[in-house]
Amino acid sequence: PEYRDYNFDIVTGDVIRVIDHLGIRKAHFLSLSLGSVILQKLDEERPDMIGKMVMAGGVFRATFAIRLFVHSAKFLNYFLPYRVMYNLFSWIVLPRRNHRQSRRLFRLQSQKLSSREYLKWVGLYKDFFRLLRRFFDRKLEKLSLVVMGEQDHVFNKAAQRFVAQHQKAQMAIIEKCGHVVNIEQHERFNQMVLAFLAPPGLPHRAKEYPLPSPAKKE
Repeated sequence: PEYRDYNFDIVTGDVIRVIDHLGIRKAHFLSLSLGSVILQKLDEERPDMIGKMVMAGGVFRATFAIRLFVHSAKFLNYFLPYRVMYNLFSWIVLPRRNHRQSRRLFRLQSQKLSSREYLKWVGLYKDFFRLLRRFFDRKLEKLSLVVMGEQDHVFNKAAQRFVAQHQKAQMAIIEKCGHVVNIEQHERFNQMVLAFLAPPGLPHRAKEYPLPSPAKKE
């Protein structure tokens, strides 16, 4: 359905309707980046539906970088195309050379949004900041894995504090990897997640898995 504005009740409700429509009673859930907030809200509303939780590149605190981007986006939207803001944010979060594939995909995905939809998502920021504060202190009842890139300079420290506070959470760090761990080091990421979902255990740290070299043009 078409919504004038978005909030996390609407987003979570859409997810629940799809799951119920498919007849899924219980499953393990994996979230990416800001999706960690949606996953925790889903766990709050339908705890019986969730087995284990995996949060890749999870966002657990409203860091200075996030607040700066949101408030800058609100102001600069009057002067600049929203894709310029996406491009800027991709460089803030993914600044290194080995992050270039993630940056490219991030920008490609932004092209699927209209400016109207973009403003709706930016408008979530008040609800987003409020939920971050609440979920940081809320007792985590599900076994949870937080997978972060060692080079994720924006979100890593908050993730470590989150895991330290919750007994049922554990953390895995992928070395020489940025924020989008499931793309940049997808094989290592898959190994960690499968090990977590199907014991025994998982390594606390993992060596980087080099990306394949691009094919040379003839």
